[in-house]
Amino acid sequence: MARPSTGTMVRAVGFWGLAALVFNGIVGAGIFALPGGAARFAGGMAPLVVIAVCLALMPIVLLMARLSALYDETGGPICYARDAFGRSTAFQLGWMQSLSSATSAAANSNLCADYVARLLPAPLAGPLGHALLVLLLLGVVGAIAYAPVARGDAVLRAASLAKLAPLILLLVLAVPAALMAQGAVPHPVEPSLPRAVTLAAFAFVGFEVALTSAGEARSPRRDFPRALLLVFPAVGVLYAALCGAYGLLAFDPAVTDGAPLATLAAHLVGVGGILLIVLAAVASILGNVTTSAMVVPRRLVALTAMGQLPGWFGRIDARGVPTNGTVFTMTVLVALALSGGFAVLAMMTVASRLIVYAVCIAALPRIDRGRGTWTLAVLGGVVCAALVAMSEPASWLAVAVAAFIGVALQALARAAPRPA
Repeated sequence: MARPSTGTMVRAVGFWGLAALVFNGIVGAGIFALPGGAARFAGGMAPLVVIAVCLALMPIVLLMARLSALYDETGGPICYARDAFGRSTAFQLGWMQSLSSATSAAANSNLCADYVARLLPAPLAGPLGHALLVLLLLGVVGAIAYAPVARGDAVLRAASLAKLAPLILLLVLAVPAALMAQGAVPHPVEPSLPRAVTLAAFAFVGFEVALTSAGEARSPRRDFPRALLLVFPAVGVLYAALCGAYGLLAFDPAVTDGAPLATLAAHLVGVGGILLIVLAAVASILGNVTTSAMVVPRRLVALTAMGQLPGWFGRIDARGVPTNGTVFTMTVLVALALSGGFAVLAMMTVASRLIVYAVCIAALPRIDRGRGTWTLAVLGGVVCAALVAMSEPASWLAVAVAAFIGVALQALARAAPRPA
């Protein structure tokens, strides 16, 4: 058995804090690349593809909302897997989920440094400058993650407003211009509906991350379903509108655009627009990375409470902060962010999230036998299977390697001497 924690989680997060967690889990770096790729693969159909993907994912969102209404403890999907399939399955799920979150956050930290580097003189934008920017970002994230949850909640809400406000402003400026645009609807440069669908789908994943923090919410059974059902469709409308505006106003078939929203902002308001979008990107990625840095230690606490990790990982101080888990998580984040070798692990984050969805889909009928349960499970299973069919085979090899590492860690934890 794991050693008991020295403190307990503090229930300090209300509805808007949970909504901010969900929002930051979804909206990270994806929106700053989605319009360009969607226009390239689907042309003028890009907004419709985004809306279709949003609607297709709704059964999984509804399923997660239904599960979240049954739990008020830290762990989210880990708890669902534990009650449906046992602690071993729950550990593997939590382990891969934590590793994927850490890898995604590390990759996004590098992307954030890339955005900021565009505003710096060339001599400061080299490899050393890039590494220092990454360390600065993760230093800020670590300080937030090590603070009591109420402070982290306030920072996430501020980050949500800081990235949402520029995107809304961009949309307000773009929609009238798009409606008056005389240009033809763009044609796809590389027609590929599966690639467009995959790109859009992976811009939406991450909504389940916030569910881990149920143990620190005031009313998680009431507020998490409401937060999911408010935020997810709203993000879908935002994504579709930005993709449509970019396609009509700023899409250039001859250019592979790595910063489409900056291009759209420059088209609308000039250089000042680029600065605005860079600041929005920094706020967006900061909120996304901070969400991961706060959620992963909570997953480690949940796994420790099940006796699947050494007790060291589950220590909670008097402020309600999982200190050792936070230190471990930030150490992994820094190592991954500075290694630069994220290609395989980045693909693994996608596959591991599909595994999370699949396990939760299978868990719902075992946990909740209420009306409509099997309908949600079947619809969610169809969507999940379609996304698996579109994913890269190499990502599943990476998942297998990660699962093997998880089994080894679990065996070490079980072999460790148990306290008297």
